[in-house]
Amino acid sequence: MRYKETIRLIKKALKTPELYSEKEILYMRKSLDSALLNLARKKTIKKQKGFGFSNET
Repeated sequence: MRYKETIRLIKKALKTPELYSEKEILYMRKSLDSALLNLARKKTIKKQKGFGFSNET
């Protein structure tokens, strides 16, 4: 699953915490944090690469 989908679904699930146990909520929060970090890491790597062209001559 993509990071954005994961983040969206976890946030939606956390809006109704009465449906889940404490362990499940804790797992979802950890998953949300890791998905946010991985998405930020992916974005910075893409920015550094640019359009696939290198500046080396």
